[in-house]
This record gives sequence, C-alpha cells and structure tokens, in this order.
Amino acid sequence: MISELVCLAEHVPGQRCGAALQRRDELTCVCTKCETEYRVRGEVPHLIWGDLQPFNDHRDDGEFATYHEHHFGAFVPDEHTDSSAPAPTIWHEVGTAHAPSEIFYSTVLDAIRPYLADVGLAVDVGCKLGRMAAEISAAGAERTIGVDLGATALEEARRILFDPEGSPTLTFALRARRTRPVVAELPWRLSPENLGFVCADARRLPLRDAAADLVLMLNVVDATPNPAEVVQEAWRCVAPGGRLVISDPFDYLDTGKRSGHTYELAGFLDSDDVMPDPYETVVPFPLRVEWSQVVAVYQSNLAIFEKRPGS
Repeated sequence: MISELVCLAEHVPGQRCGAALQRRDELTCVCTKCETEYRVRGEVPHLIWGDLQPFNDHRDDGEFATYHEHHFGAFVPDEHTDSSAPAPTIWHEVGTAHAPSEIFYSTVLDAIRPYLADVGLAVDVGCKLGRMAAEISAAGAERTIGVDLGATALEEARRILFDPEGSPTLTFALRARRTRPVVAELPWRLSPENLGFVCADARRLPLRDAAADLVLMLNVVDATPNPAEVVQEAWRCVAPGGRLVISDPFDYLDTGKRSGHTYELAGFLDSDDVMPDPYETVVPFPLRVEWSQVVAVYQSNLAIFEKRPGS
C-alpha cells in the first residue's frame, strides 16, 4: 500500500511535499523527492509530520477487551447476543452485549455496498482495530487503507485480521477488572496486498488530492476538537464521483463527548461540489441541539456525500 501514500513534509510552511513514498528497508520508508524518512513498525508506516505524535496506547488486556468485544464479538462462537428485537437505529440498546456494534456495522455496510464494485481505493479514517476496513475489503473494494493515530491498535488490527487460520485469540472482559481469552472465527481471509494500515492524523492524511473513491469517518468527527478541519481534509481526498461517508457515535447521549458540538457537517463542504441526489440519501449530518438530548437524524444516523464529477 506504500504506492498509495505521499510525503507530508512541509519544507515551506503550508505547502506539503506530496511526493510518492517508497520502502527503503524493514523499518523505514522514504520520500522519493525530499528524502524525508518515516519509520515503519510492525508493517505499519508512521506518517506523522510536525509536532504530532502517534499514540502508543499500550493497553493492558482489560482496556483492549472492550475493543475486541465490540469489533469482533459476533465472531466468537460461545458468545450469545440477544438480537430478537433489533434496534431501530445504530445507537439504541447500547450495553446489550455487542449487538449495537453489529447493528452499526451492518447499517454502514448496507449503505455503501451499492458503490463498492466501483471502488479502487477505500479509506477508513479512525479505523481502530480495522473491523470496518476488513468488511469493505472483503465486500469488493480493490484496495483499502485503515488510518488511525493509535499505533498499537493498528498492530493489533494486523495481528487479528491477518491471522493465518482466521482464528485469532481475543480478550474479553469479566467482572472485577478480570479478562479471559476467547477464540474468534473470522468470516474472511484477508490479504495485506489489498488491505493496509497507516498510522496518521485525520487532520493530515498522507494521500493525494482526489485519491480515494470512498472515504469513511465512522464515530470520529464527534471526538475531534475541530470537526470542520477533519471533514474538509477527508473531502480533499475524495475523487470526483466518489463518496464521503460519516457516522456519529451510537453513544451520542454522552453529553461529555458532545459538549459544545452544535454543527451541520454539510456546512463544512463546498456546496458546489456536492452532488444533488434525487433519492435524498445525500443529507446534512445530524443537527445537534445544544445542552439537549435531541438529535435530528436520517438514514440510521449516516450521511453520504457524493462529490460532483469534474469538481
């Protein structure tokens, strides 16, 4: 996946180098133009520029257990989820085992599935352990890149998703801060030739302008201090005719997470670039009512923006 990535160096403030990268050795990739070096750890390039640094996020078993269960719990045979009454939206019934996560993943995948056959490059920004990136790759995207600032999470994603038997060992939480190992049975066999991971910041994606046919930001925008900045950076990477897909966290009722965030994501994009949609599936993102639990939603809390061809 190195061929998809570009140098972020700014030798002149405000002007990114943008040249191609190549692998120098096992631990390094380098810009083909300015020769800026970036380290590679666990086959994950760390493409950070300036004073930003990746999160090492060295999580103990108890902390990673939450991510394991929410991302991959449905693939552990001895786990049981009450799905007899499916939630009407992706945030409903949070806390019922990993059922809300599965509703979330299936909702997003159903929304983007019609486009995947034409996707050359898909990018999942804020991918964490890579569940959605894996789904996209398995569903037909030619190439998929998962981007996250958590370096250890990306190494863990590779360990799980590229397990040679498709049966990685995970850690699930028990009471009293204890954990237990479980074995998942993944439904896919994925290849690093088609699915890669990059440690990078959502505010500075190491991609060319209009590089991707599909960019996803799932449960990311709400956690950023400047939503407009990350949305505009993602939109920069969307090719004409491509799509930007954004979702909001299903635990949106946590007022601590959403404090001060009253916005409409459509306002962050150049309206002349957004394709009008006769079926009204391209819609403004939820409008938040400050200091309230009221959120106006559409399409299971997903927004899909299509970039006008020729823009």
